[in-house]
Amino acid sequence: MHKYIKYLLIPFDNLPRHLLVAFLYDTSCFFYWIVVPLLFNEQGATSVQLALLQTICFVIYAVLAPFGGKLADRISPFIVVRMSMVFLTIGEAIVAIWPSSKIAIYFSAAFWALSAFTFWPAAVGTVGKEAGIGHEARNSGLFAVCWSFGKAIGYAAGGTLKSSLGSSTSLYISIGINILIAIIYPYRHVKWLRDKIKKEKEELKGNKEDPLSKETVITNENNNKDDVEIPIDVAKVIGIENTPNKSIKVKWTEQQLKNKTYTFLGYLMQLGIFGTSAVVTNQYIKIADEKSIGIPLKGSPEDNFVSINFCIMYIAQTLTFVAMSITDKWTYKRTLFLIAMAVFTLFLILLTVVFNPYVIFMTSFFAGIAAGFSYQTSTYYSLRASEKSKGLFVGISESVAALSNGLLPLFAALLSQAFNVFATIYFCIAIMIVVMILFEILYHTLTYINKKRQAKRVSISSDPHVNESNSAISKENKEYKNSSINETN
Repeated sequence: MHKYIKYLLIPFDNLPRHLLVAFLYDTSCFFYWIVVPLLFNEQGATSVQLALLQTICFVIYAVLAPFGGKLADRISPFIVVRMSMVFLTIGEAIVAIWPSSKIAIYFSAAFWALSAFTFWPAAVGTVGKEAGIGHEARNSGLFAVCWSFGKAIGYAAGGTLKSSLGSSTSLYISIGINILIAIIYPYRHVKWLRDKIKKEKEELKGNKEDPLSKETVITNENNNKDDVEIPIDVAKVIGIENTPNKSIKVKWTEQQLKNKTYTFLGYLMQLGIFGTSAVVTNQYIKIADEKSIGIPLKGSPEDNFVSINFCIMYIAQTLTFVAMSITDKWTYKRTLFLIAMAVFTLFLILLTVVFNPYVIFMTSFFAGIAAGFSYQTSTYYSLRASEKSKGLFVGISESVAALSNGLLPLFAALLSQAFNVFATIYFCIAIMIVVMILFEILYHTLTYINKKRQAKRVSISSDPHVNESNSAISKENKEYKNSSINETN
């Protein structure tokens, strides 16, 4: 009987609630990001005015993003997430109450940025903390799938509801979703994590002797996680000079070596694909109006087309996240980077010559796959960067995404105003071509530099005694890392 009750209570566990909140949050957010630009466009907003809406939002987010994790560390993440709901509700309410005021809409974008700044570090960090050893990738992958699906539903539902019910009513529905999130989101950590935190606080209070005080030969350079710290007794076995604090740079594994190149390749691809996709979602409304590309449903045909098109794109992104979470066969494959960039470039080219909505839907699906691959690869390689600087690399990834989302639409809009609505797409095509050229240059340059760095490092595997000592090194390192885990994002 107890077993059946346990299964019945699974939906009330923290993880299902985290996943549901991820879905609902992006549904609400992208209600906003389809309703507001469409409303703005109806009011006669220029391309630059549309782009400024996104620029204000994402530049604020890019500046604040590095501090989001620290805020969630100092204040309970469960409080921070609910603060985020307050910011998002204020932003959406401003537009719902004053839908005809452009100044009010710009202010609402700032509140959206504050919501994203407080939500993502706290929510993602909490999912990671509560995952437990061995489940981090699975839980983070499920979380990404849920928010991506929420984005697709937000675009589809937001556009159709705006056409049938109006902008204000659509945003009030979104506000209702925010209230639901505040109720559903967990109120405390899972039990095992609460017990662990309590135990660590008691140990810290008791001033227990640090178990890491033993003499070691320091082999880590610049706090790199790919180096190791070898205890003196193990160092004797493998023949390393018995001198405490001697710096020894140990060779990286093949995967660690590749990661030092692919981390930066991920940033570059994200700048290209994620940035230009932001231009499309922000500015393609103008092309749809210019060419009367629409779907004959209730309300504006052009609004219906735009919302369904972006929904298809983000459903494809969601499916990509699912596929990438099942296997890691896609990692460290330069060819896949080039294919993704080529597919997205072809999509952009087709947008300038194809105006049949159903053909565009098909091309948008493949573009969504490329966009999903771009985002997930950049995140994957950043999470496998230096342990001490992991937050920095993830922060860089988020900042690249935010700045490209904020600035590229503005540059494209200026070109559109100077020439015509298609200048935005030509700009995106040019960006992708430049990114692909820089990608090849960066790949060969970083590969050469990192191989040179690798050649200067020491290989302890060549020592005849290493086999008997490998297990000891692994055990000591595991103890060191486990005891050094910081309960931060």
